[in-house]
Amino acid sequence: MGMAVLRAESGLRGHHAEGTAAAAQLTNALMETLLTCGYTHVRAVPSSLYDRMGAAGVSPTMRTYELVMLALSLEGNTAEAASVHRFLRERHGEHLTVGSFNALLLGHREDRAFDRCDALWQELVDLRWPRANVLSAELYLRSIVDHSYTPTSGPLQRFGNISTVEKKKVPLVLAQMADLGIPRTHLSRALTDEVEDALRKFSLYRDRFYQWGRAVKQFDFIEFRRRNGWMYDLHLMNTATRQSAVARDPTNPNASVAAAGTMELPAFFSERPSWERQALEGVLFTSDRRERTEDVRAGDFYYDDTRSIQARGSTWMNQVPQSRYDQLYGVGHPDIAKIGIRRHLDVEYVNRQEVMDRDAALMRKSVSGGRRLRQRVEGARTHRNEGSLVRGKKK
Repeated sequence: MGMAVLRAESGLRGHHAEGTAAAAQLTNALMETLLTCGYTHVRAVPSSLYDRMGAAGVSPTMRTYELVMLALSLEGNTAEAASVHRFLRERHGEHLTVGSFNALLLGHREDRAFDRCDALWQELVDLRWPRANVLSAELYLRSIVDHSYTPTSGPLQRFGNISTVEKKKVPLVLAQMADLGIPRTHLSRALTDEVEDALRKFSLYRDRFYQWGRAVKQFDFIEFRRRNGWMYDLHLMNTATRQSAVARDPTNPNASVAAAGTMELPAFFSERPSWERQALEGVLFTSDRRERTEDVRAGDFYYDDTRSIQARGSTWMNQVPQSRYDQLYGVGHPDIAKIGIRRHLDVEYVNRQEVMDRDAALMRKSVSGGRRLRQRVEGARTHRNEGSLVRGKKK
């Protein structure tokens, strides 16, 4: 119907309807609509509709190719979708978007070609453009979860599922997501549960951190729990650095130990409510997160060191260029280290005669003192003898 209206409009103006950009956008809209319908309609997108576009003279856009790849992936024809992707990379690489990668990720995940999913995600991370989005991370993490639940064949089944170790990739993927700016909170709820399960099983703890070759950001999970006070099942995690008391379930006092993950999480938050904070705290106060060194076993050992922006530090007397101490004692106890410095810092000191005279007197005094000391040392029998520098030497 839209094409009929477009033909009528273009006929009035003497244009070829199929050659306009509106025809391409209408075809894309039709493709998107067909993709929401059943299998027969999805199959019609690459076979009949795309071929009819070429015959009618409608020029495809990048979105058209993405929709065709998505239809091929949903249909299970990932080989042809990959060939379309290859063609786009060779001919139109500068216009490539992340939609084609997402379509391939979806197809390979449905096809259970998990190694291809790994390669595609790694390519997205390495390329940095087109930038991976939340959907890319969701599809790849879902492929990891699917792989971890894929049963191994034959007699190995009786030993449990070996593919569970695929979840070891999850902390690394989360680090890559943080690198690309993809927020973890935008993942779907079901996937978030699986991700948290993988972190519970395969995160590296603080005591293992350095012997695992500084694998960054893999211990964020345990660190987050420690900071927020969720320490109730730390004895179930094999961490050797911290001894914690056995957690008991408050809802079932007779049980000896609460099972992992069955207790209700206590809600600890690092920020105080607004009525307990200073007025305009973010503006008038500077807050620094420091680590406590005393009484470390009791709860959180990070504390907020909050200071007013007008408060002076404890060493402020030493940081001013000339204090009252200098004014009072500077005459009787001259500081030779400041000679020649204040002359360059203060305009009023530049080339003033009394300053030059005082510096010269100080230098004369120090030189004459050194000369007198040398004469006394040379006049003594030996300066190594005890008391040889004493003037009134007793015979």
